[in-house]
Amino acid sequence: MKAILLAGGEGTRLRPLTAGLPKPMVPLFDRPVLEHLLLLLRRHGIRQAAVTLGYLPQAVTDYFGDGSRWGMELTYRTERTPLGTAGGVRACLDFLEGEDCIVLSGDCVCDFDLGACIREHRARRAEATLLLCRVSEPLEYGLVLTDERGRITRFAEKPDWSGVFTNQVNTGIYLLSHRVVEEIPAGQPCDFARDLFPRLLAEGRGLYGALPAGYWRDMGQSESYLQAMADALEGKVRLDLRHPEVRPGVWSGSLLPEDAHILPPCWVGENVVLGRDCLLGPHAVLGRGSSVGDGSVIQHSALLGARAGGGNTMYGAILCPGAQTQADAVLSEGAVLGGGVRLGTGAILRPGVKVWPEIEIPARARLNASVTAPQDLGRLCFGEDGVLRGVLGLEITAQTLMALGGVLAEEGRCGLGWGGGDGAQTLALAARAGLAAAGADVFLHGGSTPAAAGWCAGFYALPISLYLWQRGEEISLYLFSSSGLPLGQARRRRLETRLLTRTPPRADAGSLGRQERLRDVDRGYANEAARFGGGGPLPPLALAADRSGAEGVLLADSLERLGCRLTAEREGVAAFYSQMDGFGLCARDEKGRLLRPEWVQMLCCLVLLEQEERTLALPESAPVLAERLAQGYRARLLRLGRDGAEAAEVYRRLLPLRDGCAAACLLAGQMARTGQTLARLADRLPRMSLRRHELPLTADRGMVMESLLRAFPQAERLEAGLRLAMGGGSVWLAPVAARAAVQIRAEGGSEEIAAELCDIVSQKIKEVDHL
Repeated sequence: MKAILLAGGEGTRLRPLTAGLPKPMVPLFDRPVLEHLLLLLRRHGIRQAAVTLGYLPQAVTDYFGDGSRWGMELTYRTERTPLGTAGGVRACLDFLEGEDCIVLSGDCVCDFDLGACIREHRARRAEATLLLCRVSEPLEYGLVLTDERGRITRFAEKPDWSGVFTNQVNTGIYLLSHRVVEEIPAGQPCDFARDLFPRLLAEGRGLYGALPAGYWRDMGQSESYLQAMADALEGKVRLDLRHPEVRPGVWSGSLLPEDAHILPPCWVGENVVLGRDCLLGPHAVLGRGSSVGDGSVIQHSALLGARAGGGNTMYGAILCPGAQTQADAVLSEGAVLGGGVRLGTGAILRPGVKVWPEIEIPARARLNASVTAPQDLGRLCFGEDGVLRGVLGLEITAQTLMALGGVLAEEGRCGLGWGGGDGAQTLALAARAGLAAAGADVFLHGGSTPAAAGWCAGFYALPISLYLWQRGEEISLYLFSSSGLPLGQARRRRLETRLLTRTPPRADAGSLGRQERLRDVDRGYANEAARFGGGGPLPPLALAADRSGAEGVLLADSLERLGCRLTAEREGVAAFYSQMDGFGLCARDEKGRLLRPEWVQMLCCLVLLEQEERTLALPESAPVLAERLAQGYRARLLRLGRDGAEAAEVYRRLLPLRDGCAAACLLAGQMARTGQTLARLADRLPRMSLRRHELPLTADRGMVMESLLRAFPQAERLEAGLRLAMGGGSVWLAPVAARAAVQIRAEGGSEEIAAELCDIVSQKIKEVDHL
């Protein structure tokens, strides 16, 4: 069997470590990562390999040559235009000469038992075998679900937490039959995860997954890079550390002075100089030519041919070749100095701060943000509703919004609005600066709620829109597409990646974007909501509406534009309350019963069906009751995610299904025209009770979801979570994004049934959580 090594990556997320260096050439114990993979192949009897190149190919070819130094025969293929992972392998077809092959990404740390994997692949007569690994944080990887025989049954490429159904991830190491390689289109871009493997799965081909013995880690970010070093020092991965173990847990190619304090495990390369009374370790790695000044403390850090001055303190830091720190510098966890950086005396780098190559940082500087480096959103993550949330000034700062603006500017035009407080306005100004500096046209609007901002994005068909919404110290960042809907999962993931890999925008007087203000957004939004109440004058209708907050003001305005007479809340009068930042609606009917947003959404479905709508669309997590309603009217109910572009277009068009003001106007119009009360409309819905619960987990979320799939083989696998039909009702469940927990939503014909279903599923989750 021959090997193909994919070594064309730039390693953008690993910058500045990879600034001017291909990712496979990043040093790991004074050897490029790619060299460790060649040694792995040789240990398993594979001596011929083709290396696909793209970014800075000469750095690879100059170092490895023909491969004879490592007992290998190497050949190279340089891509002039990117062909994707599978396309690059197809370009090596002549090298394979009819043989099967093993494909490896050239930027991982691995000691898998490849021989056992090859034997298993051949015994199954598989057309493709994907080597898998279980990880606790699977969001950055492609997920792969297998059955009890190892056959692959499902893929998901970099989902958010609601889409996690296993913790088995694709390592990028594949065993392929020659026939499969021949089927890859020649000379065309093609990706294994997005194109080839889903096609093979759809065709029912011999596609298998294997969980081999051994270690694997992707070298995607600096934290992962340091962890791979620590794991190697602890013996968790088998790597050739080159130098002898001069004392337990200490490998060194240099003479270690007696007055140096070394806490194992540590690794010291050749020509390393250690000052008096310095403290190394645990998990300190000093590459060839590094030096450490007197009294410095270096722990869980890597000096890759760098110089640390006296009295330095470093924990979880990386210093690239040629970087220098002066006396008394402090580098916190996640700090990285690019090649040639000079850090002044007493300078302090806070956690996660990265400095790009050849920059000089003055003495006593206090860096809280990266310098000419991508801005990481840190603890920010998209919630289940697709919104970024964080604490003002702590998790969401002006630097964050400046960087976000620079990324959004790639769309060319961007809507921008804010509401709820002065903090939102200040951050919006930072986003506007980032957008304009990167050359985007900015369309400012005065939409006073996120719901109004979403309508504005769709009305003006803006490629992307950002709305900042403040609630006390919390800031929510809403992002809308040109349809007025929140960004989809795939687009959110691309945005996260760009935030990690883009340098901050720089203003150029000749290329600044223009700014334009959109007028009367709130009025246009309220008019659009009122339109769903029906055309022409309506019979008089008295309602109550909570006017508190910007959402309540818009709700009342919409109803008054419809012609409703708003009165004080009292018995016998239906009342509406805006919820969920304007996207949802609660109501209290004339009998005093509270109708929560799910009930109101079902009432809107009922009214739209009576108005002869024959196609509805809702999120996957919406109640199953909607399907029963649609069936009763011989209509279709589409689900977002499951039913693609058609579902998104129907959901966009039917504003009352996703907007509180439009929902209120639709119901009010129906009440006025038919003379029905809200209570009468509610009584016409089939009985339904909902029970919500969030269950904390101790085990890995992906592992729990995979176990639940096996425990409930009849479960419907959704893009966001699972749905179980059971006991005359249904249960929807999905991992929580922000914490180790599972959210449960049980639906039944009564409170007792919903509670029982919730308890049954909760108990099963507890069982698999403690396996």
